Amino acid sequence: MDGRVGGGGIGMLRTISRQNVKFEHLDQLKAKLDHFRPLPKNIVKNLHENLVLQWIYHSNAIEGNSLTLKETKVVLEGHQLVLKNINDQYAGVYRDHHKMIDFIKWYHTTAIQLHPIERSARVHGEFVKIHPFADGNGRTSRLSLIAQMIMNPLFN
Repeated sequence: MDGRVGGGGIGMLRTISRQNVKFEHLDQLKAKLDHFRPLPKNIVKNLHENLVLQWIYHSNAIEGNSLTLKETKVVLEGHQLVLKNINDQYAGVYRDHHKMIDFIKWYHTTAIQLHPIERSARVHGEFVKIHPFADGNGRTSRLSLIAQMIMNPLFN
């Protein structure tokens, strides 16, 4: 037997033994952390934010997204700025659905062929012209400008 799942024998025992050592190390780290409990609220908040950032970054990487950890953080911070103080009644509701459909089609056909700098500026400008939301258009258009730059190797 070779120690793989469904195998058995000595290889399997070595695998279990190595896993127990790792678990013992994790138990030691947890005990060390428990010594400092209760943790201050700002530490808990920072730990939570870091966990969310790491989770999203690695989840996106699994899906093939090439953003760095820093770029992922910028996108998340921008997302929070866009959503800040937006009236929930109007959040995500287009004022003119047809203009947004045309904008998205334009982006995937014509805009994608433009030079990256021109594309970034035109995406920003066209979005501002459409003004699709009741609130948050400026923040969203600036975020789209930053996203265009982050996605393009010219700006890296």
